[in-house]
Amino acid sequence: MQDNTLFADAISNIYVTGPLVRLELSQVELSTGKEISQQNLKVTGYVILPIDAFANAVAMQQGLIEKLVKDGVLKKREAVKPTKQ
Repeated sequence: MQDNTLFADAISNIYVTGPLVRLELSQVELSTGKEISQQNLKVTGYVILPIDAFANAVAMQQGLIEKLVKDGVLKKREAVKPTKQ
């Protein structure tokens, strides 16, 4: 099996097309004197998953986050309420 390890600073976008979910991976492009923002992200690749696999991955991530909060590695944040447009 070939190792296709990718590094990403962020998932910059998520698209759903039919039965597939596409995660857009990005890396930060640093430039002196500027704060890191969405404008500093460069798309470097994609992960494409069937919707069921995406849902399973989210459940696994939620379980890991709960464990990290319990272990004190992460602090739980308040949910951000969406603003009306």
